[in-house]
Amino acid sequence: MCRMEIRGWSYEAFSLALVIQIERHCPLFSGGAVGYFSYDFVHHFEDLPRVAADDLQLPDMHLIFVDSVVAIDHVEQQLHLIFAPPKDRCTMESYDSLCAEWNGKLADLDNRLNTPPPPMKDVPETPPTLTSTLSKETYMQRVRQCQEYIAAGDIYQANLSQRFVADLAGYEPQTLYQRLREVNPSPFGAFIEFGEVTIASVSPERLVRLQDRVAETRPLAGTRQRGKTTDDDSRLTDELLADPKEQAEHVMLVDLERNDIGRVCRYGTVQTNEFMAVEQCSHVNHIVSTVQGELAESRDAFDLIQAMFPGGTITGAPKIRCMEILDELEPTTRGPYTGSLGYLSLSGDSLRDRQRYQWIYSSWRRYRCGLDTRARIRRDAVEGRSLVCRNARLTMYIYLNGQFVDEKHATVSVFDRGFLYGDGVFETMRAYQGRIAWLEQHLDRLFQSAEMIYLHIRHSKQDFTAVLQELIDRNTLDNALIRITLTRGITSPGLDPEPDSHHTTVITTRPYLPYPAIHYADGVSVVIVTVRRNLIDAVSPRIKSLNFLNSILAKAEATQKGAVDGIMLNQDNYLTEATTSNLFLVRHGELFTPAVTCGILAGITRNVVVELAEANGTSCHQQPLTVEELYSAEECFLTNTSMELMPVTQVDDRMIGNGRPGPVTNQLHDEFQLYVTQYISRGDRGQAASCGTTGS
Repeated sequence: MCRMEIRGWSYEAFSLALVIQIERHCPLFSGGAVGYFSYDFVHHFEDLPRVAADDLQLPDMHLIFVDSVVAIDHVEQQLHLIFAPPKDRCTMESYDSLCAEWNGKLADLDNRLNTPPPPMKDVPETPPTLTSTLSKETYMQRVRQCQEYIAAGDIYQANLSQRFVADLAGYEPQTLYQRLREVNPSPFGAFIEFGEVTIASVSPERLVRLQDRVAETRPLAGTRQRGKTTDDDSRLTDELLADPKEQAEHVMLVDLERNDIGRVCRYGTVQTNEFMAVEQCSHVNHIVSTVQGELAESRDAFDLIQAMFPGGTITGAPKIRCMEILDELEPTTRGPYTGSLGYLSLSGDSLRDRQRYQWIYSSWRRYRCGLDTRARIRRDAVEGRSLVCRNARLTMYIYLNGQFVDEKHATVSVFDRGFLYGDGVFETMRAYQGRIAWLEQHLDRLFQSAEMIYLHIRHSKQDFTAVLQELIDRNTLDNALIRITLTRGITSPGLDPEPDSHHTTVITTRPYLPYPAIHYADGVSVVIVTVRRNLIDAVSPRIKSLNFLNSILAKAEATQKGAVDGIMLNQDNYLTEATTSNLFLVRHGELFTPAVTCGILAGITRNVVVELAEANGTSCHQQPLTVEELYSAEECFLTNTSMELMPVTQVDDRMIGNGRPGPVTNQLHDEFQLYVTQYISRGDRGQAASCGTTGS
């Protein structure tokens, strides 16, 4: 646990102490060292000032050496069990004794896998309060100082960081990591427990990898929030790539990383294999590039770490001067935050370091996360700090029977009729920029559904409006999907609905994640499923019932057939709808959609599309439609609240039209996007749908 000097350590010395003959079919990590290098590890090989207070007193580097590995290959769906004892044990102990030890480890693992783990401790009902080590005024003053250094020519950019601290009494680190993964499913998630320190990483960036003597780094610089729609997402991506400032910053940092990696690579081998590609994460789009080089014969993995560490994307440029300035302006050392974690494999040529964004210091039972704003003269630092504070959120709230509770504490009785019988109704809505679209129509439909099942709602529509807005604000969501669920609650045993029972009210929100852009660009495939739509006289399609088994079975059949969705027919063999969306056809330049009398839920988005079509002069017919009419259609698309308009280019392995989204579909899609933008900008909750108030 002591601090380890870089002097006297090399990858060669490390590998000589271990078994280095690894089968080629083994995973990249087959035993070796796992751990972290803190940001402050750089002081062991760079002459930098130490002005910031080292209040945490954590090791600058902490590695543990593991000889037993359980490695899961998620791509190949394989589980690797590896035992790689140190070389001295292999020479001093018999093969039989080592095999016996391994068999004991396997028996222990088998016992653990067959023993249900203890339930993970839940988080406290009251979420922790995050406190920054810098006040807003002080932080802004430090940003201005960075800008002065930029104006004076000292640096081009600096990544000024601030630390957030929260009391974690009652929290389990594993639970917190799981929560971080739910809120931010980044590609380089990692969780390591080292006794006095526990690290939870949700980083989007890999600093460096060494494999087969090829060193690789992927600098990430340039970010935009994901769009609220697919078109908006594409627009923001285009703006990101076209922004001169983002281009200049990315080129500068790629140049910096090329210089760093070139210090230890064979001359002439360094190249940029991927330049300014866009990588999509759950909430943001990033610009990334890939720089590779062949490691020089005289160099090893530790030389590569020393050359690359810390990454220029978390310091600024030029790197050394930036680190001097950051040490002057940041009140405390960074510790593991913006350092790297990863592994050093026994194979002798594998290294993966992951940039640190969030971490836990568990012995103090304190949560500490670091977040930075890149200071530039042209950057709005106030806006940047607001984004940082939103990103530090750890929990999501749910509205449950009059209370806003943490999602982990939102529970419903097993005797609730919604759970026992699916006795209830629901409504799904979408928020754009914090405003719920067509809220009045959605609430009208919710109350209509409840009335049709004899469920008396004890809240007014105004009550719901206020609660919905507060829930969005509490969860700091701009673009979100919202669901209201009403059940009949707990009643006497039996099926008697008891209209005066106290219903259960649950409202949930989650960030809206756009559908894959390729779905809109190329269209999707659907199939006609054998599952029939419920009879109108059995359960009215106007009721948004909790019992979704009809659609679930249809979706399962479509998935088994390799399609994105399934189209259901009614008992008269007419088209109805997909599992969660309405269906439109284009024939002879005119729009067709199944009539309500065919047994469909006439969606709000459907009604908006009908209104838009009529406004642009496209005739729209609501009538019974056959499978043959679908097969021979020129265009086809689906609509609902979440997907908006989704082109369909294949039905039952038959191409629709020319196999591409058609002009009518594209025009209506563009008009819908504009309609939403105008609707949100004017704050209008008015009559967006003129053909009814039910649907999805």
